Amino acid sequence: MVKNEQQLTLDILLDVYENKGYSNLSLNKLLPKGKLSNKNGFITAIVYGVIERDLTLEYIINMYSKKKCDKLDLEIVLILKMALYQLLYMNSIKDNAVVNECVKLCHYKKKVSAKGFVNGILRSFIRDGKKIVIKEKDDIKSLSIAYSCPEALIKKWCDEYSYDIAKSILKASIGRPPLTVRVNTLKTDIDSLVQLLSKKDIECEKIPYLDDCLNLSNTKSLEKLKEFNDGLFYVQDLSSQFCAYLVNAKPNDTFFDLCSAPGSKSFTVAQYMQNKGKILSFDLYEHKLELIEKTAHKLGIDNITVLKSDASVYNEKLGLADCVLCDVPCAGLGIIRRKPEIKYKSLDDIKDLPIIQKKILQNGSRYVKKGGRLIYSTCSLNVFENQNVAKDFLDNNKDFKPVDLTDILKDKALVENNMATFLPHFMDSDGFFVAVFERI
Repeated sequence: MVKNEQQLTLDILLDVYENKGYSNLSLNKLLPKGKLSNKNGFITAIVYGVIERDLTLEYIINMYSKKKCDKLDLEIVLILKMALYQLLYMNSIKDNAVVNECVKLCHYKKKVSAKGFVNGILRSFIRDGKKIVIKEKDDIKSLSIAYSCPEALIKKWCDEYSYDIAKSILKASIGRPPLTVRVNTLKTDIDSLVQLLSKKDIECEKIPYLDDCLNLSNTKSLEKLKEFNDGLFYVQDLSSQFCAYLVNAKPNDTFFDLCSAPGSKSFTVAQYMQNKGKILSFDLYEHKLELIEKTAHKLGIDNITVLKSDASVYNEKLGLADCVLCDVPCAGLGIIRRKPEIKYKSLDDIKDLPIIQKKILQNGSRYVKKGGRLIYSTCSLNVFENQNVAKDFLDNNKDFKPVDLTDILKDKALVENNMATFLPHFMDSDGFFVAVFERI
């Protein structure tokens, strides 16, 4: 039996929630291929939407149901969340159609006895004007419901930044992120690329903060776009592009990218180096190294050598570099808009990350020439992983000094001497942290 889009959506959500996995992996595994893939955009939107708004949708269900979500079968909870998401955020679908299709899902999952329950909650919500009425008086709880974020994480951001900044981070964590790309200056220039893409009705917005950076919209499938397949541009968030800019690479430099995959920073640095010099891109996994090599070839970059290596272990055979980038494994609290599951992880799960982060940074420092740069970066918003690690490194390495970023970044990030936190609401970018050091 060929499943319809609502059935497929429910199956994917069940796979995510039952296995506590990542939505992108479940989508890749269960989305139909080939001719049956015409509804994949619709399915993906609901899957990401339900996960992103999970606590908000749960709050609504608990407002209308005598039996709370934790007492209901998971299938019924997810059917209700699917329906509520569509009613609230997908205005192109008629209310009656949403209710009817989601009631049918009770049959699909052999939960026929719940049909009246599902229908009753959804009809009541529609009669009440489809409004989310938050009755909590506590500010943190209200934010948690409004932006579907655990209270512990909100409190953490309030303590580490401020209440206002925490609220701005939450606002920026909801919704679709921009498609930010890097123009491949080894093959084209920004004006030529804009002209080519505009002929295909793709909207191009130049980013005033950084050269050769664009936001694209109305692209449809990048994989079917000739300019993308010809390597005229590649996807890279604005904050990541700034990180590559801070490498301060020049032609004929030597650059080590210790945690390189998927390789976008190496590619951008290669352009600053005009495809001259030497880049070593490290990763632990062969398939990731193969992806870097394949993309580099497409982009016309030939000064990148991939190396299967543990970034925390020193290799004396590699020699020294003008700059070493340690873009370390992290909690990912700056990319919640792209991977909403991250915000629901327990903070206890990330408390040991600084151990490996410090180890990689310390190891990376051993490759830096005198007068060379060392860069530490994460895509996380967490002082524990960011400022604390950077300050600890300076305290224990007197042969390095901070590189002041104030004049370079100004109002683009929160800057504290050599440390910069790119907050999502500043430039509509991912949340990101970077610290720059120089060997003396």
